[in-house]
Amino acid sequence: MKTTASQRKKSIHYGQEVRAKLEERGMTPTEFAKRIGCSRSNVYSIFTREAMDTGLLNKISDVLDFDFIHDL
Repeated sequence: MKTTASQRKKSIHYGQEVRAKLEERGMTPTEFAKRIGCSRSNVYSIFTREAMDTGLLNKISDVLDFDFIHDL
């Protein structure tokens, strides 16, 4: 059975991808929290999310200079 693009996107764990990109950029969770306008504890909550609101994902994409919606 062939896997479609939409099926592949659903298997992405966005929180893990955000964490990986954050580490790749060398940004601390505290700095990231300030730049996206949330608390440090909320950043750790973001890391656990398989899916997230596109508005938040767009904000994260801007801060980390990576388009999580189109490039994953």
